[in-house]
Amino acid sequence: MKKLFLQLMAVAIAACTFTACEDVPEPYNNPYDNPTGGGGGGTTGTLPYTSNNLNSGWTLQNVTEEQPWSQGSSYVQATGYQAWDGESAKSNRAVEGWLISPSFNTTDAEQVKISFDYTLRYTNNVSGWAANHKIYVSNSYDGTTFDASQWTEVPFTAVASPYNDWTLYPSGEIQLPASIAAGQEKVYVGFWFQAPANASTTWELKNFKIEAGEATATPDDPSTPDTPGEAKGSGTLEDPFNAVAATQEALKLSSGQTSEQSYYIKGKVAEIKYNYGDGKYPKTADYYISDDGTSSNTFYVYASKYLGNTDYASGTVLKEGDEVIIYGQLQNYNVTAETATNKSFLYSLNGVTQGGVTPDNPTPTPTGEAKGSGTQADPFNVQAIINYVSSLDADVDTKQDYYVKGIVTQIPTGNNGISTQYNNASFYISDDASGSNKFYVFRAKGLNGGDVTENMLKVGDEVVIFSSTWVNYKGNTPETKQGEAYIVSITSGGDNTGGNTTPGGEVSGNTLTVTMGSLGLENASDLATLTLSDGTTLTFAQNGGTNGPKYYNTGTAARLYPGNSVTISSSKTIASVVLTCSTYNAEGNVSAQPGTVSVSDMTVSIAQVNSKSTTITNTHTGTGQPSQLRIATIAITYAE
Repeated sequence: MKKLFLQLMAVAIAACTFTACEDVPEPYNNPYDNPTGGGGGGTTGTLPYTSNNLNSGWTLQNVTEEQPWSQGSSYVQATGYQAWDGESAKSNRAVEGWLISPSFNTTDAEQVKISFDYTLRYTNNVSGWAANHKIYVSNSYDGTTFDASQWTEVPFTAVASPYNDWTLYPSGEIQLPASIAAGQEKVYVGFWFQAPANASTTWELKNFKIEAGEATATPDDPSTPDTPGEAKGSGTLEDPFNAVAATQEALKLSSGQTSEQSYYIKGKVAEIKYNYGDGKYPKTADYYISDDGTSSNTFYVYASKYLGNTDYASGTVLKEGDEVIIYGQLQNYNVTAETATNKSFLYSLNGVTQGGVTPDNPTPTPTGEAKGSGTQADPFNVQAIINYVSSLDADVDTKQDYYVKGIVTQIPTGNNGISTQYNNASFYISDDASGSNKFYVFRAKGLNGGDVTENMLKVGDEVVIFSSTWVNYKGNTPETKQGEAYIVSITSGGDNTGGNTTPGGEVSGNTLTVTMGSLGLENASDLATLTLSDGTTLTFAQNGGTNGPKYYNTGTAARLYPGNSVTISSSKTIASVVLTCSTYNAEGNVSAQPGTVSVSDMTVSIAQVNSKSTTITNTHTGTGQPSQLRIATIAITYAE
């Protein structure tokens, strides 16, 4: 430490004290603290000496204009985050200062040791924080004129509090160098603290003791000394931030500011503060992560959602020691580095990435890797645009030009899908034909902003879309803004003919056979319009029934409930259709228009169609499973 000459400033602080966070009550209750064994009023004291509050006889020395140390009724504290005039809101300043003991007479001591209790918090705010807390000893300080060269540093490793409250932590016994501290008429102990301009730790001291003897004791707390830690990562999925790097990035922001960019952060859960999975509160979680799962160099994950940017469901378990990757925006909240409120989610948990867990979907759907930069040359994949839009505030139109590539996996029926009335289209795209992790393209225009035509788009097509506005609808459905998206290109996914087995059916001669289990449909998904390999479409409709048509893995069948129908439409004339049911056949209550229906066990045959379209309806009026028409395969035979 370079030589500094300073003016002595005695500071007397009343019973009110400063703390590092807003509205935190004084953590210790000991109003009768008084030193024993002498040392009061700056006079020389004898050993042993104790002081509960490091107040009487202890003086403060400024290095900077503002003094970080303050003396309360039951402890002393140093922080660079204070209300500097006693009235204004707290703010950070670059400060440096000393807390100096009264003098001690050690002429009868061959060795001298000290100990104290302390709390050292908010270390995650400051890079290299350990070097900001030091202890010195002097036998040449005259009590008035300060000269840093008079002081010798005492070996001391600052340890971050193992607690996230104001619990005291024992320092253990610290040996003072005998050549300076033993056999002297006057010995002084000095605690030195500094804070940078944009952040600060808070160091509180209590129960100081100096006595003769050899230091043998160690702190009882099992925590090991913390170190500043090395910042690692660039914030990408391939190279995520560690907790230290995320902290440093967040603290580059002004107090109260949120980053425009989202980052990936990797670590282990060190402590869970809140998990709102009981339905009473917003279903997010607050927790600390670090590189090794300990309280060292933690980063605060605040108001963050679950896997796939979904709510934490009741019973969802996130435990200490779990390895996680978080994706989201950062914020500097009153010099605390953390994720921005409701703008982050758990990307992976112990190596598993998955979609939302809901009562209707107890088995999560695996998610993919986010790819692309959103440009026309390198469009986002579907996972990347889901990640981006999911991080936005609910129902806020966000302007940003992005291109996205995906596969059309679902087109709603009627004007809810391909709308010839409004000349636009609404459809879902995914990264593969499974339909998992769907993104909703809402009311998009056609190619290059033109009109959408009736047969322009079908399930299985690969598309590139462009949009200038994105919406996280109700905070749970990422989508494009109506009228702000258009289709850039369409690559047909359904031009297979002749003896092929594809997700669109198997062609043999004049017959196309479709196995429902081969279409890559999501379990329990609603059925709308499916486009087969030869362009023929299957359009499912609820028709006022109690339940709408659905696909289930159980039986790998399309379920038509009473009143539901499926319309088969083709550019070719349909001669006949054969439905093979997995179990229930609606007890034979099936009609076809046009066509003649006959039923034999689990086979429903429709003859004499002789049209390019036929509508098959479950005419059962009862309830229960026998009333369902569960279609496992559809064989469509075209006229010669």
